[in-house]
Amino acid sequence: MFGSSSSPSSFHNPIRLRRAFGEEKQAKRVFERFPCDLPVTVWAQDGKTRAAEGRLRNLSMGGGLVECGSNLQRAALYFFRIGQGAAAATLSGRVARVIREGSVRSNQYGITFTLGAKQQGWIKATIDQLRTRNAKAPIADNKIKWYWGV
Repeated sequence: MFGSSSSPSSFHNPIRLRRAFGEEKQAKRVFERFPCDLPVTVWAQDGKTRAAEGRLRNLSMGGGLVECGSNLQRAALYFFRIGQGAAAATLSGRVARVIREGSVRSNQYGITFTLGAKQQGWIKATIDQLRTRNAKAPIADNKIKWYWGV
């Protein structure tokens, strides 16, 4: 009544159905993210109105995760002043994803940066510092020999 058992139909194959309706998910993240805890001040598109203050929780060459107490608008352009003093940089970007909003503690936003050559250099240098800080120390030769019984 609902089809022959000898011929497979797409009705019985959920993967085929998903492909037929274009629901395949593709990885959107291109760059590796590195955990960090840097101060960030968010400015509105006009560059004069302070929208929020918070923390940058992770960073990549394409974006980062901002945690702040204020509500940011999705797809709106903001300027992000990351860091303090001479080591700080101002990057422009858009809120690509609202991860958690309305929380008692804070709101989280996925940011996509729009970068020039100078900003790319700053992010690369910052990521290099994060990479070396988070890298595991090499294991001493005597511990390796002990482990392998050499």
